Amino acid sequence: MYTGVEALDDALREIYEADESSGPGGGPLLELLGLAGSGKTQTAYHICATIALDGQSVLFIDIDGKASAHTLAQHIQSRVKCTEPQTSESEQRIAQALRRVHIFAPSSTQSLIATLAMLPQYVQQHGISAGLLLLDGLGSNYWADRKEAVHVRLRSKRATAFFRLQQLFVDTLQMVHQRLGCLTVATSLLLLPVLESRQSSQDSSEGLTRVIGAQQNEYRDHMIQRWSSVVSRSFLIDSRADGSALTRVTFTPVGSRRQQTGPYTAYIDNSGLHANIG
Repeated sequence: MYTGVEALDDALREIYEADESSGPGGGPLLELLGLAGSGKTQTAYHICATIALDGQSVLFIDIDGKASAHTLAQHIQSRVKCTEPQTSESEQRIAQALRRVHIFAPSSTQSLIATLAMLPQYVQQHGISAGLLLLDGLGSNYWADRKEAVHVRLRSKRATAFFRLQQLFVDTLQMVHQRLGCLTVATSLLLLPVLESRQSSQDSSEGLTRVIGAQQNEYRDHMIQRWSSVVSRSFLIDSRADGSALTRVTFTPVGSRRQQTGPYTAYIDNSGLHANIG
């Protein structure tokens, strides 16, 4: 499996060499963490283009509702133009790659869970060979979920409604991930700065325990603790302007089970993400 992102490809190589597995039939699950505007979605487009151009289908779950088919097409066109002259054959290759990308846009976490649950049937009905399950925008529904959970009463007091919803999402994703047997990549938003000890106590009661440092600040993960056991590798994405036309993006392994080199560097310009520039 090749994503076109050095940090992820090194991690995948390490996983396959160690023969790690998330379960029977399951492939690796990679997580990309970052603040808003850090380059997560641009990276997702790049991975999507790589897999689609390789002849495999992509199941793209657009959680935050910001996916752009036009931008994705630009990424694919840029990749093709870098490797071959513009001809009718190259245009056909671009069109075929775009048709391999299946975009779903659930409007809530409940809808996200339902969408995930139907994917194995969708793949079977359409005769798809899924090479990638991509979830872009975990955390986008966090505040809506918290607000809705306040009004839900549970018989058991051992867990909040928010926790149960997160648990159902993780269980469903893990089941679908194993049934599809393909690479899964999830981008996740850092949105909970660690401000005070009482917030830490509240998060702990809901299973939110992981803390990630980004841009000299610490952020508490919005996912429940069990999520970390499902993820094969996590990377923190950070970006900074590098001149007038480029954005420098770094990928830093988070809580790696084995020692990796890093951080990794890539660049984003108008045509997308590039592994090496200059």
